[in-house]
Amino acid sequence: MTHLRQRMQEDLRLRNFSERTIRRYTEIVAEFARYFHKSPDQLGSEHVRTFLLYLLNERKLAWGTIQGARSALKFLYLRTLKQTWFDQEIIKPKDRAEAGCCADRCPHRAGVMQRSASAHAGFAATSAFFWVLVEISPFSQVLTESCWLMRRSSPHVRTSRKASRASTRIPSNN
Repeated sequence: MTHLRQRMQEDLRLRNFSERTIRRYTEIVAEFARYFHKSPDQLGSEHVRTFLLYLLNERKLAWGTIQGARSALKFLYLRTLKQTWFDQEIIKPKDRAEAGCCADRCPHRAGVMQRSASAHAGFAATSAFFWVLVEISPFSQVLTESCWLMRRSSPHVRTSRKASRASTRIPSNN
């Protein structure tokens, strides 16, 4: 194990990062070094930019993975190597407007959801609000089933595994 890798892992442990995060950050920095065939302390901002573009364009990784790689490299350069250029030189990706919803293009914004002012703010954060809104509506079972199908088929809705399993059943209108 190189001195730089050991020092980064010690810095991560001192800041109480999980073992999984420590392992992942170490893998990312090792991949970064392998990509340029140099030690990361000999590389600069242009190398970081090139590596992130490689992950995005050639490896076609998801944004979350690229943001994780950026975070690992940021930790390496700011905390372990004590270099201050990272935040000024490396662009941070913009935050999404809403978690899991793409505003006016999302099919959930139609019909019942469109009429409720508080639905837009609360929908992306919790799916429970959606079911309460639909079930208290005076519409028929058909509306509940169509809303359920709309929610399940949308690529814009993020759910945890537990929430996903729970939402596979159509709720009853009792």
